[in-house]
Amino acid sequence: MKLLCHDLKKGLTELREPLSSSAIDNLLHYLMLLAKWNAVYNLTGIKNIAQMIPTHILDSLSCAPYIVGPRMIDVGTGAGLPGIPLAIRFPEYSFYLLDSKRKKMIFLRHAISELKLSNVTLIQQHSLDYKPKEKFNTVVSRATTSLSRLIKETEHLIAPQGILLAMKGKYPHEECKELPPLWQVQVIPCSIPFLNKPRHLVRCFISQQSPAGKVNVSRPAIPAHPSPRGTDRGVQAY
Repeated sequence: MKLLCHDLKKGLTELREPLSSSAIDNLLHYLMLLAKWNAVYNLTGIKNIAQMIPTHILDSLSCAPYIVGPRMIDVGTGAGLPGIPLAIRFPEYSFYLLDSKRKKMIFLRHAISELKLSNVTLIQQHSLDYKPKEKFNTVVSRATTSLSRLIKETEHLIAPQGILLAMKGKYPHEECKELPPLWQVQVIPCSIPFLNKPRHLVRCFISQQSPAGKVNVSRPAIPAHPSPRGTDRGVQAY
């Protein structure tokens, strides 16, 4: 446990996401639960708990500088990624974790109870079937499907001026060329400590159509959270 704690703290420092001791304890508790349940429920293909730190925890928190509150939904959350690490990071925001798989929900109910996360709500549904009374400032999804399909399946969840964050591996060149009309994206390269794999965050938002038929790109402001990248150099807009 000491080694896991050391690696997590070091990774958070490199990611420029300094968390409180209680938040770090909660992340470690979540890791232990995930590793224990994974042996039976096969929640993730990562079996080594030490490797879960960069692959799951640090990767999930890499999008923290771009989260817009106060309402956020994680679509296709699976074992709670990135939703649970982000809910621990932002206790002041409301997080909804959506997934259609029953076994994932069983684990998530237990994890949320164990971690005492009062800011998390579970939704067992397909994204197209979920019709919330109030829409979300941020919709996030971690490598679930193509950008065009993800937009079609989640755009009804996004509040006006809201954003969609798609967490990807390799740079999604072709996906960015297949966007639905009026949608724009910014592709942000992410450097995840201890993870020697390409990671990119795709920040999607809708443009506004003017009465004259001209497109006015309405870009929601990037939040002023400390960024692990320091600046947005390397960000490419489409």
